[in-house]
Amino acid sequence: MLGRKAVNRPTIGLALGGGGLRGIVHIGILEVLSKEGIQIDMISGSSMGGLIAGLYGAGLEPSDLDKLALEVKDGKRFDLSLGFIEIIKFLIKSISAKLGPSPKEMPMGLISGNKIKKDLLKETEGKYFNEARIPIAITATNIMSGELVIFIANEFKPDLQHLDDRIFITDQQIATAIRATISIPGLFIPLEVEGHLLVDGGLKNNVPADILDELGVDIKVAIDLGFAIQDDKLIKNPVDLILQSVDIMGQEVSNLILEDYADLIIEPKVEKASLTDIEKIPYLLKTGRQIGYQLVPKIERLIKGGK
Repeated sequence: MLGRKAVNRPTIGLALGGGGLRGIVHIGILEVLSKEGIQIDMISGSSMGGLIAGLYGAGLEPSDLDKLALEVKDGKRFDLSLGFIEIIKFLIKSISAKLGPSPKEMPMGLISGNKIKKDLLKETEGKYFNEARIPIAITATNIMSGELVIFIANEFKPDLQHLDDRIFITDQQIATAIRATISIPGLFIPLEVEGHLLVDGGLKNNVPADILDELGVDIKVAIDLGFAIQDDKLIKNPVDLILQSVDIMGQEVSNLILEDYADLIIEPKVEKASLTDIEKIPYLLKTGRQIGYQLVPKIERLIKGGK
């Protein structure tokens, strides 16, 4: 089913999980796999994993992603963090504007996402899913119906059509899917696409290895960051509280999916990191590389038919 072109070896797919800023480790993993000659044939992702999957699928090399992450640290790109001061400013602005008691007058999130969408369009060169260098699948959640939404190239939709409990969106730009999957409820204003109001994909499927399986990938490798058990010093503000809540909600479903569909599950031990801890990005990149080097021999054994 994996289509595009035949290969004379087992096909390899990566499912990249969400996990807030800790998802930066995916970049280090991709960097090592590329360096060691492990070719990825398909990539799926949710939330931060969907961001990395989308950028990689659009053609950015791991070295480009590494550079991009460091530019985020320096405040030059993708301002995904939202400190406490920004929340206070928002509340003051809301009160000053006298929005009134009607929920219809209140915004559905603190971040519009327009600037991020613009940056994503630039980084992905406006590419659509059918223009990706390898097949990619990015998840989101329909906040109205609770259904899982999968962004994918139209050519793969027939292979997934029997999954009638899911919504498939095709013929969209990769940037649109990324903007949808990173839409943490309460922080980002949900993104409306084809009549669906979309938020973070991690709510329904945080590590989408099952999609790789449905599309006929031979070796499904799942990178599951799980949720980090926090202490009261790490829950610093409402942003951290929301992120931790989202991670916890998606974890049980992810565990069930991975048990059934993943051939190799990697659960990295990553230092706790709030979304605002961007100074930890170099550490997260380094940790990802370390994980990548541990992962390479395991994938090679699976390619050779071992366990």
